[in-house]
Amino acid sequence: MRLPNLLRGLLATAALACGAVAAHAAWPERPVKLVVPFPAGGNVDAYARLLAPALSAELGQPVVIDNKAGATGAIGVEAVIRAEPDGYTVLMGNITSVVSNAIGDAPKFSPLKQLVPVCTLIDADVVVFAPSRLGVRNPTELKALAQKSNTPLTYGSSGAGSIAHMVMVQLTDALGIKATHVPYKGNGQFMTDLLAGHIQLGAADLPNSAQHVKAGTLVPLAVGGANRFAELPDVPTTRELGITRPSFTAWSGLLLPANTPQAIVTRLEAAAQKASQDPKVREFSSTNGNHAVFRNAAQTRQMIEEGVRDWGEFVRTTPAMQSSR
Repeated sequence: MRLPNLLRGLLATAALACGAVAAHAAWPERPVKLVVPFPAGGNVDAYARLLAPALSAELGQPVVIDNKAGATGAIGVEAVIRAEPDGYTVLMGNITSVVSNAIGDAPKFSPLKQLVPVCTLIDADVVVFAPSRLGVRNPTELKALAQKSNTPLTYGSSGAGSIAHMVMVQLTDALGIKATHVPYKGNGQFMTDLLAGHIQLGAADLPNSAQHVKAGTLVPLAVGGANRFAELPDVPTTRELGITRPSFTAWSGLLLPANTPQAIVTRLEAAAQKASQDPKVREFSSTNGNHAVFRNAAQTRQMIEEGVRDWGEFVRTTPAMQSSR
């Protein structure tokens, strides 16, 4: 007996759906690539390299780091956006790569349309530094020096539109001093020039600068957040200096290409939460200005929405940002 065409179609569709569910349930069946959109050696990369083996243990497959640096993280993000939505290409994104590149007059992508948030795993705040040779020890002395200078001070960051860049713009604006931004492609050359005195100021995460603070060659002037660092108890926060919005929290977390099946998103979220409790991962994410957190997919989506809105408004209404992007 022949089945009616409609019934045959329904049975075929059901069979395909069952096969897809089974495939998603089996994920992952081969190595997973974790794309870090920055060069090796930075805070995001260092965290990813600790997370990868812990995540591999949870997933039962190797998790391989793939550094795709450039364009303030946009190159790596765009590579993930173009990847197949099968769970085998994961982004280790952060506020700079995901949010900063999605704002301004020419956003590079739309993160909540082209990516699926999975979770947030770590928060980090940047620190504003001056080389010791500049002779300033706090924001008050910096302001006095700038007011005496006949030329604007110069400051560096890891890239135009980065969180470090935005912190510096707000700080110099709050202090009422003139300063010129010098963007770099990463923290390496920026830190070299800062230590050499080629630029007078800069902002970076503490892990990339702690050795220089201990050596006395860099002087921390302010912490870009709401809470002082345990490692720098005498250094004021930008909030203490009267800067309250937007949030300076430099979060990092996992994202997948749009249209990734929900079963894979849920599986990765659960595995990442367990991996974040690994002792080595936990230790790293609780020192040097880092803060261990866990925000689920929904909370991470909301945070990105707020970041795009708040930082977008900041860029639109701040002349210094318009002239430097």
